[in-house]
Amino acid sequence: AAKKKHNECVEEQKGLTQEMARIQTEKEDNHEQVILNKNLVDVFGIKGIQAFILKGLVNDLQQCSQQYLDLLSDGNLQIRICIGDNDSIVKHAAMRSSTDGTWHVRPLSSLSGGQWRRCSLAVDLG
Repeated sequence: AAKKKHNECVEEQKGLTQEMARIQTEKEDNHEQVILNKNLVDVFGIKGIQAFILKGLVNDLQQCSQQYLDLLSDGNLQIRICIGDNDSIVKHAAMRSSTDGTWHVRPLSSLSGGQWRRCSLAVDLG
């Protein structure tokens, strides 16, 4: 009788182990689905489409402005336009060092008057 009871307990333990494995797999599948749903909400939600359009426009502005700035500055200035916190547009300049050719990022406010005008004109034309 004790052997029979032991075998029943072993079978029950096997069943419970299989059920736990099934539940764990289901939990992992559900977690993946939650992540997918969150990504879909982020992309296709109210702010997602606006953010997608804004990102595209800012990238286009960056490329167009940089083409004009290359012509205006003989390739010695770069304008870096990106999206900051709260969907604000952040602009920085980068200047090529005349000694070693490396780029140094600076706020637009720290540029000289002529450099600032070139960056401003490039953005306006872009």
